[in-house]
Amino acid sequence: MPKWPGPVFRWGGAMPWLSFDEQVEKLTSAGLQVDDEAELRSFLSRVNCFRFLGYFRHFQTFPSGGDPFFKDVSFDQIRCVYEADIKLSAVILDALQEIELLLRARFAQYFGADAARARGVFMEEGIFTPSPEGKSQVHECIARDVTRSKERFLNRYFDEASSNEGVPIVEAWRSLPIWAAVEVFSFGTLSRSIEASQKTGVTKQIAESIGVPQSYLPQIIKSFVYLRNRCAHHSRLWNHSVIDNPSLPKKVKIHAQKRREYENRSVYQVLVAIDYFLDRSKLQKKWLEAVVEPILLDEQYSGGICDPQLYLGQ
Repeated sequence: MPKWPGPVFRWGGAMPWLSFDEQVEKLTSAGLQVDDEAELRSFLSRVNCFRFLGYFRHFQTFPSGGDPFFKDVSFDQIRCVYEADIKLSAVILDALQEIELLLRARFAQYFGADAARARGVFMEEGIFTPSPEGKSQVHECIARDVTRSKERFLNRYFDEASSNEGVPIVEAWRSLPIWAAVEVFSFGTLSRSIEASQKTGVTKQIAESIGVPQSYLPQIIKSFVYLRNRCAHHSRLWNHSVIDNPSLPKKVKIHAQKRREYENRSVYQVLVAIDYFLDRSKLQKKWLEAVVEPILLDEQYSGGICDPQLYLGQ
């Protein structure tokens, strides 16, 4: 569990429920500079204060007594960082939507070209490279996505007579083509399906069609899934250290670092990967320069995107 500043300011844990007015009072008494308390109250009524503390804890210190915020830290200053995160998240989602749709199309095209695996059979063991022990197998993830989907177009492929208890699920979906099934895959399932299709040659075909080396493609896509999930759940990007960071060709990294220095597990490295993919796939040119860089003009914000830091006490 994270540690919060001394007895003067605590949020979470045993902290009691507070009204919006009490939240404002708690923040101002902790030393946050606020020009308009009504505006802060309005903001907190739209943005959960526990969510917002993910940002303002980076502006706090651990005094033995007194003010837990650094001197002269203002609500407007922290809100600017938060609002930049919202803008960055939106443009990331837009770009990754294009990428995901392209990957669905390419996977369906190349995987479905072989009639022996094009229908239903992709939900049975043996088609994909086995996943590590303790992790769900890819064919199981596909079956899960298909069976829980509410898309009506799937009904035409479902054989009720073959769905009796104890009968393998693939029997009920024997006529389902991959080009229909892929439309209900989660991005995570699609990513794993591409990675686990190396022995069939499908991964190589997708990589070659895009212009990205096959050795880099699976991890790049995995990093997209990771970042897309953070954006989709409105999670903080600023000062976040990425778990599934992408591997990139050396020339790509060198070129990117001429613009900005960044750490391997930074959000910026994933942004570089998105820009690289968009360019190689001919979806967009200069996305990073034209769309992302204007959001990173504030030095404090760009620092947390390129070189994520732990807050004090973490």
